[in-house]
Amino acid sequence: MKTYQIYVHPKKPTSIVVQVGFSWPAFIIGPLWFLLNGMWLKFLIVTAFFGGAHLYFQNAQDGPWAALLALIYFITWFLIGKWANALLGDDLKTDGYEVIATIQGSNASEARAKAVRSA
Repeated sequence: MKTYQIYVHPKKPTSIVVQVGFSWPAFIIGPLWFLLNGMWLKFLIVTAFFGGAHLYFQNAQDGPWAALLALIYFITWFLIGKWANALLGDDLKTDGYEVIATIQGSNASEARAKAVRSA
C-alpha cells in the first residue's frame, strides 16, 4: 500500500492526489516531470544545472571529470525523484490548496475514492 495526500482548493472542484515518498516518474524523466506538473521555475533551475554541468564537463569525456559528471548526474536524478512529490505538495499549498486527508491505497484513484467516502 502506498500513502497519498489529498489536496483540495476552496474554489476548484477537483481534488489533487499526490503520492508521499519517492517519485519514479520524476526519477525517470527528470526535469521534464517538473514541466509536466506546471512547476516552471523548478524546471528552469534543474535544466540550467544539467545544461551548465554538461557544458562545463563537455571536454572531459575521457578524463577523471567524466566519472565526476556521471556521479553528479546520478545524484541529481535521485534527488529529483526523492523530493519531487514533496515539492509538488509545497507548490499546491502555495497555490491555496489544503491537505484534507492522508490515505493509503494501492493507487491514486483508490486513494481519491477513499477520501470521497470518508468526507
